[in-house]
Amino acid sequence: MSKIEFTIFEKPAGNVRGIVTVFVPLPKRRSNIEEVRVAHGTLHVDGPPSVQLSVPANVPLADIPAVTEALNAFHAKLLELDHAK
Repeated sequence: MSKIEFTIFEKPAGNVRGIVTVFVPLPKRRSNIEEVRVAHGTLHVDGPPSVQLSVPANVPLADIPAVTEALNAFHAKLLELDHAK
């Protein structure tokens, strides 16, 4: 299950009023599961959010739905927070 973390600053840091990040648990070496950041967004005081995607190059076929669901949830949260300006 993905995890979305966000912070809205009480007082903007320059033009940045908040950040949003989404993590997805993905298998790493030797069947260990690790939370991997797949997207990071910056909410700006003026203008639309900026987004950085960092989806791993190698994702097991079975985990692609989890990554896409996480990105969809991230998108919805980013829009929700951006419209709350």
